[in-house]
Amino acid sequence: MKLIDMRCPACCAHLNVRGGSRMVRCEYCDSRFAIDDAEILGISDIDDDEEDGGGDEPSPFLPIEEFAAKKCQQFLEDHADARKEFKSTPKILRGLDIPDGETVYLIHDDTLMKSGKDGFAITERGLYCRPMSDATVFYSWDKFSGLPQPSLEDSYVVCRGRRIAYLTGRDSLKEDLLELYNRLHRHVRDAR
Repeated sequence: MKLIDMRCPACCAHLNVRGGSRMVRCEYCDSRFAIDDAEILGISDIDDDEEDGGGDEPSPFLPIEEFAAKKCQQFLEDHADARKEFKSTPKILRGLDIPDGETVYLIHDDTLMKSGKDGFAITERGLYCRPMSDATVFYSWDKFSGLPQPSLEDSYVVCRGRRIAYLTGRDSLKEDLLELYNRLHRHVRDAR
């Protein structure tokens, strides 16, 4: 009997596939895939060495930095009509106190005049939020993993009252942003 190691093409987490299933949902990033006969036989379009940088033992997860970059890019592609709302400017970078040289995956200035006084960012180091002209709050990925599951409270994504993102406007965009934060939260918690 041959054991087959099946991994999610989106986040590299192990996939739990029931015998005879033709569809699978990744428990970690919520991606959905159809299973074809080649995959059932262990032939995959994904080369584990490419996905994890090589080595004999592939990592069960992408590092959070890679996972966040990928999911933020997917969010931007899914919301191409709103892409201008997620544009980085010197004012929002200063307003959120993001250090020079830090890689920003997703950023939003929620002020009407784009003054950088409220908004959020997802970066290589973690999450930044500046709610309604208050001081910026930063959550490293490690600190974020210890927070409860994110939820939506008015225009905020919160973790039991702690504001981690601020976005006014369309409810559908807020719901999708919440889903992004939930995927990041599940990934960083499961990787601990």
